Amino acid sequence: ARAACSRLQATREKLAPLNKVSETSAEAALSEFLAYEWELAALCARLDEGGAELGCLFRWRDAWRPRNKCEKPELEWERACVLFNGGAAASFAAGCALGRARGEVKEAVRLYQQAAGCLVAAHGIVRPAIWGLTPRWDPNSLPVEMTLDMLDALRDVMLAQAQLALHSKAVAEGTSQ
Repeated sequence: ARAACSRLQATREKLAPLNKVSETSAEAALSEFLAYEWELAALCARLDEGGAELGCLFRWRDAWRPRNKCEKPELEWERACVLFNGGAAASFAAGCALGRARGEVKEAVRLYQQAAGCLVAAHGIVRPAIWGLTPRWDPNSLPVEMTLDMLDALRDVMLAQAQLALHSKAVAEGTSQ
């Protein structure tokens, strides 16, 4: 577990500068976020109490009010946050793919669907942590973007964007009705 924790910390330090992505870095950032989430999931499976015994606080800054933060001592919280960031990177990359001269619709649709998948996975982590008779996290402690309703809404937006991209292509090609 020590080696895994060392790798985890090294990956966290590597991801720290990825708070802003660009057209050239979005897909690489997505790959890094997903690889890190995989490491977190593997470590979660090996530790009790969600990794609280590691003594790490995982911080998330509110997307709309960066001074506000939510900290939790669980790897599951870090996983949910990383998945949200992965979804954001995938969405950005999808928008960039649509904006290219040749309009890479198939790639954009794949990325929007991947963004939706990241948000579904984050939802799947947050929901059991805030529901039930003894929730591990206070639902009121979550920033707006990490609430179940917002994760659902953002997922729906990603899927709608994918559908719009396909429809726009069909209209442009004259194949829609």
